[in-house]
Amino acid sequence: VGDFWDELFIDYVDFEFCLRCRLAGISIVILPNLCIKHSIGTPKAFHFFGRTFFTSSHSPVRRYYLFRNRIAIYKRYFFSAPTWVFGDISKSVKDMVKIILLESDSKNNLRLIAQGIRDGFISRLGKIQDKKNA
Repeated sequence: VGDFWDELFIDYVDFEFCLRCRLAGISIVILPNLCIKHSIGTPKAFHFFGRTFFTSSHSPVRRYYLFRNRIAIYKRYFFSAPTWVFGDISKSVKDMVKIILLESDSKNNLRLIAQGIRDGFISRLGKIQDKKNA
């Protein structure tokens, strides 16, 4: 199925590779007891109306890559894996609601998310040097 899509740089590289494998007829196996320790943001729990919500509290730059790469993958797999695409769009919307309501730097997060979505649509991929002032 080829190598990883290096232009994604970070985030969603594994999802894209798995989608490519599935389209090639290769099964994806989930091992629920396998644990890979790595840091994904700084998880925080919020209690709201008797429910607990978790946010990853990623940096705005990381949010840029997450949303940019989501759009790039949606464009590539919209017709061949629509169920996955629509499921992930639903997850993206939930993430944005949590960012707006629960995270401290929501204004800057939303600014870079919007830039990431734009760059995903125009296929501006790869590592971006300075997203602070983008």
